[in-house]
Amino acid sequence: MIDGDYNMLTKVFTDSTVPAIIEDLDGVITDLNDQAITAYVWQREELIGNSIKRLVPEEKHGQAEELLNRCRRGEMVRNIEGTRIHRNGR
Repeated sequence: MIDGDYNMLTKVFTDSTVPAIIEDLDGVITDLNDQAITAYVWQREELIGNSIKRLVPEEKHGQAEELLNRCRRGEMVRNIEGTRIHRNGR
């Protein structure tokens, strides 16, 4: 990917009007956009470096793990709607 493409993708991520969270193949949050911060009321520093399961309700942990497994196998994972935990626990 050339620098211009990377910069364009970064802009799409940061300027998105929907919450977006990036995690690595171990399920560790590596970045989140401002919409995610606004929607879930967590600070960036509270989430980066932590497991995505911090934001996933316990009853959905299996689903989160299956999605990670699909990514590890190289499968395309798109348009998955998930449930996330607001900072107040709801």
